[in-house]
Amino acid sequence: MVQLSDILSCPDNTDALANQIISGQEYDVLQKAIQNLSIDDQKLVFTQKFLKSLISMYSKIDIKNMQTIGEFIVKTLKDKMFFEYEVYQTRVELSKVYEGMNQPYLAGQILAQVNYDSPKLQLSVKEKVDKYLSIITFFFEMEEQTAAETWISKAGNINYDLIDDKYYKFRYENLFAVNLDFQRKFLPAAQKYYYLSNYPDIDFEEANLLLNAASQCAILGNAGPLRTRILATLYKDERIQSIPNFEMLELTYMQRIVSKEQKDKFAGSLKKHQLQILRENFTVLDEAILQHNITAVSQVYESITMKSLSRLVYIGRDIVEVCIQTMIEEKRINAKIDQLIDTVSFQRDEDIPVDFNDRISQFCGRLNEFYEKITAK
Repeated sequence: MVQLSDILSCPDNTDALANQIISGQEYDVLQKAIQNLSIDDQKLVFTQKFLKSLISMYSKIDIKNMQTIGEFIVKTLKDKMFFEYEVYQTRVELSKVYEGMNQPYLAGQILAQVNYDSPKLQLSVKEKVDKYLSIITFFFEMEEQTAAETWISKAGNINYDLIDDKYYKFRYENLFAVNLDFQRKFLPAAQKYYYLSNYPDIDFEEANLLLNAASQCAILGNAGPLRTRILATLYKDERIQSIPNFEMLELTYMQRIVSKEQKDKFAGSLKKHQLQILRENFTVLDEAILQHNITAVSQVYESITMKSLSRLVYIGRDIVEVCIQTMIEEKRINAKIDQLIDTVSFQRDEDIPVDFNDRISQFCGRLNEFYEKITAK
């Protein structure tokens, strides 16, 4: 059994002492010793040596006790510059503990409290960027975009050419795309995800995840020529049929009306921020599908009453009118609202990059859908 005096006597063999403490699970004695040593400036060198021995054996400590010991060491020594590197190593281990406990926010937070530019740490560029990207990943897991954004900026200042492993640049660019996604810049995010899906040596599973993320963002993006081009690029990629959201991608690419049931099914695959409420229970997804459906109608009708349009897109008339006005102002649809006769007139754009045969198929499919909707009323 290890006594407090055994530690405070500063024995030479700190490895044996640390091993004896861990083997005997003498963790109460360990905490008392660290508390005493932390205030004794005459024992700084021994304390540092003892901590190094202890840190080298962290893997032998069970998760619960590692959390207790790690948190105690960080709390007790975090303001002692002499032990800055040892506290950093303990934070790294604590982050792994929190990750194993499914506590990603705590895992990110414990790493985010480190001054990575401290001369005392002397971290390599590779180790810095590894920790930056880990912090961002942990925060994004909890949808803490604001907390992640600071570290996105830090990671963006790294010269990735100085790192011999190209995977770090890929990780950064992937997280940059995720940040665009969180900011609801869905079309730039879709473009970035798609670019990454073509990264050299990427495996099928990861490429598939990126293609699916690209398709989600393309579907959620503001309706208009850019969205149409991105949807066309994705749809014509031979890999796209293997993604979970292929059916929804095909619907939107073909510019067919998306039903409420189809929209609700797609919603089940989305993240919290992609379903954020914009106003009066009207979500990001609701807005995207409304814009899409209005565009789909505009490809068949030259003119339609607001009442009929509202019925086709299953959204209240006033919301539909506001949406069309916004799309007109942003030059994402060529239309005119005549409030005297309560109609909207469309002029179709001819520069949409869709094959001629696809156009015929789309038109016939949409016409049949509209007929079924009207006759069902």
